[in-house]
Amino acid sequence: MKDPNFATGTFFIFVIGAVMSATRALLPPMLQNLMNYPVATTDLVTAPSGAGTMIAMLLAGRLLKRIDARLLLIRPARKQPDASLAHAAMD
Repeated sequence: MKDPNFATGTFFIFVIGAVMSATRALLPPMLQNLMNYPVATTDLVTAPSGAGTMIAMLLAGRLLKRIDARLLLIRPARKQPDASLAHAAMD
């Protein structure tokens, strides 16, 4: 890659995507095995995040036509640590 900024950005997006995907993939087994949730309850708990992701992807595609992508990334980047801490504190 000729542009180091593009290479760095691509690398960080890949790492963030991998971490978020791994978290989403490991949540159902954690709920079932460690927290003793039944399968149906696990589905009900994890389904809204999948639906929210689908809706967010549709909206982001339309918003990118009107708004600069950097502005769309600022708010989630600021909220992710807070959301992760709140999720970690749940019992």
